[in-house]
Amino acid sequence: MSNDVIKVLVVEDSDPDYRLIEEYVSLSKDLEIQLERAERLSSAIARLNSSNFDAVLLDLTLPDSRGRDTVVEMREEIQSVPIVVLSGVEDEKIAVECVSKGAQDYLVKSRVNTEDIVRALRYAIQRHRIQEGIAKARKEFESGEFKAADARETVSPSPRTKTVFSETGPTTLDQETISSYANRLA
Repeated sequence: MSNDVIKVLVVEDSDPDYRLIEEYVSLSKDLEIQLERAERLSSAIARLNSSNFDAVLLDLTLPDSRGRDTVVEMREEIQSVPIVVLSGVEDEKIAVECVSKGAQDYLVKSRVNTEDIVRALRYAIQRHRIQEGIAKARKEFESGEFKAADARETVSPSPRTKTVFSETGPTTLDQETISSYANRLA
């Protein structure tokens, strides 16, 4: 996401629903959203593997996939792009399951407007970046390579903690602290 322009793959097989999404995003005043469309999950995965997108708007009822399994399949194949479900089904249980399976948000087509779509996409992109940063930090921490961005040196007082010396002084991080931050953001 750069210069307030985001590239979104809309996975939607319904022409009227896609036109409505186009209409909504064209009304956005503060963010330019460039849409591309895939009508099947399989073609969406192929496009995501061959092009860069900032986010995905994903319908749950497609010719080759239905329901929450659509999110599961998409997430198994593509981890690098945040998913916002845009579904015709207004069901809180399905919404929670989709988010627990890897979607960043769940919007209902009949209750959505321009602001909802723009906000959901922005927040999804930011949350996804934060989650990727935490995952990277956790991996570096576990491998003993963790350093803060402004750190001059890293000292390991024990295998379970890291002390990072930065301009603001020493900070000790342990696995529990990193896990706590990750769980709050997940």
